[in-house]
Amino acid sequence: MKQKKKLFNQTSFIYLELILVAVFILILLGIIIVAHNGVSQKNRNNFRRTSIDNLQKDLEQYYADNNVYPTLSNLNNNNWMSSMMPYLDQSILVDPSSNNSFITATPKINHISYSVKSLTGSACDNKQVKCSAYMLTVKLEGGGKYTKSSLN
Repeated sequence: MKQKKKLFNQTSFIYLELILVAVFILILLGIIIVAHNGVSQKNRNNFRRTSIDNLQKDLEQYYADNNVYPTLSNLNNNNWMSSMMPYLDQSILVDPSSNNSFITATPKINHISYSVKSLTGSACDNKQVKCSAYMLTVKLEGGGKYTKSSLN
């Protein structure tokens, strides 16, 4: 009888060890997943900032060539973009979380926003009223925004 009791205690101890090891592994996995998500979020936000910076450079190049900034509808027209801004790498317009390249007028999650105005701050169309100033904005994961304005 004593041997059975001893075997039972050893088995209980082994189960307890296995449970503790499993809990420890799960805790480590949780830490790794949280750290990975934080790094991924930071990388996506860095991509968004770089995209805005590059788009600003391309918009300034367009302004130097044409003395106006493009309208929002111009930037959302692939044919116009290909012919009028061939130096623009359109992949910078694609948000890493949504794979969407549509540019909006107001800031939205997973989109670049582009607000373009005349010198007086009114609406512009580059036909009757020149587009002379803009603001680029992107909402960042985890809160906050990143903006760039025209250099004009």
